[in-house]
Amino acid sequence: IKEIKINNRFFSEDEYAKRIAEFLLSKMENGSPILDINIVPQPRLQLGDRVKISRLEQFGISNRDYWVIESKIEYTGGVSQKLTLREAS
Repeated sequence: IKEIKINNRFFSEDEYAKRIAEFLLSKMENGSPILDINIVPQPRLQLGDRVKISRLEQFGISNRDYWVIESKIEYTGGVSQKLTLREAS
């Protein structure tokens, strides 16, 4: 991404919009992999927890740490938990 345009009626100051755009660009420069996984909710993980994936052959992952950035629990036909993980740098 080389440019971000922010069209928002709540940003009335150009400098503030520029700071937000620069922040977003800096976060996207060095991308970190994000994974969505479904797990049995034992132990129950929550937002902000750090987890280690020892081996996930399909993605070539071995001994990497990830932050839990989203956690959802569903109770349809049993309990399941969906996690969104971002690689810890």
